[in-house]
Amino acid sequence: MSAAPDNSADTHHLVYVKRRVSRKPAKGDVEDWALEGLDQPRAHIFGHEFLAARLPKPDQTKQLRRHILWFVGALRDHQHQLPFALDARMSVLYIEEDLEKIEDGYVRRVAERRLKENKRLAERYNRKCTPVYAAISAPDDAQYFSFNNVEPLIASFLLGKSAYTSSDESVRQRLAKSLQSPRHIVDPRFVQALTEHAHLVSSRPQIFISYRWREATPFAMQLVQQIDPYYGCWWDRWSMSRAVAQGSSKVPSPPLKDALKHVISRCSIGIVVRTEGYGCSEWTKFEYDCLAEMQQSVGMRLIVLEQSKGLSAAVAAGQDAAAAEGLIHAVLHELRLGT
Repeated sequence: MSAAPDNSADTHHLVYVKRRVSRKPAKGDVEDWALEGLDQPRAHIFGHEFLAARLPKPDQTKQLRRHILWFVGALRDHQHQLPFALDARMSVLYIEEDLEKIEDGYVRRVAERRLKENKRLAERYNRKCTPVYAAISAPDDAQYFSFNNVEPLIASFLLGKSAYTSSDESVRQRLAKSLQSPRHIVDPRFVQALTEHAHLVSSRPQIFISYRWREATPFAMQLVQQIDPYYGCWWDRWSMSRAVAQGSSKVPSPPLKDALKHVISRCSIGIVVRTEGYGCSEWTKFEYDCLAEMQQSVGMRLIVLEQSKGLSAAVAAGQDAAAAEGLIHAVLHELRLGT
């Protein structure tokens, strides 16, 4: 019988990933190839040479210890910013700097796009081009997380236990500064806390939120923040890559339809934010049809928010915070009654 791996030798790294919400669609159609990385992290594309030096090279894949990357992001638009959240966790199989040697076509395309952007910025600012590394994930040890507030936890360990105050914006700014570069986690208590948080988030019932992002993104951002302690929320701005979520295609492509059906099938609750233009979008019409089908076939709970229930255009657009808070409180009450 072989000896069990010595996990005490594992290394852990906290990595910040930027997440921005655009008010306008990105140029070009939705890129179907980006859907390949929707279900599970396939790789981390980065340019930090010191992080590359810490991670295993292709000829070191038989070593027993793991190198774990914990990804955190802070979703924001020009009006709002959600708390830092745990985005994903992945065990690194090896890293690759020679992009031509990357066998995974999806990962290679992402890395090539990153290198192209690095070269463009280098030419623009007359500086040396930043290298691009691809940390390839171990397929059996990588997962994404639904939106969750991990800010109190990471602030406690990075800034001190007395640093975190939910209403203190300066704490969020200090965290952003602290996470500009990947952090090597040396405190085993921090690793344990992250592991327990990840397990808790993974065990929550899942909610799919369907909304028209041009009309209701501010409300959706407020909704998921309030639902977070009780349920996991799958919604496009957090759970999809920017290449997919901000695409300008007016009709979801067949691969995207298959992906959305798969995601919805794993959720036990659906929330529909029915604004004035909700029924005019092929995207939201498709999502609603999938949710309604799940309601009929397996009894999915479906909560529909509409004007008759207090969802005005001002509430959806984030212009009436008090009314939005009241509506979200009613949703939470309905969710708890159904548990």
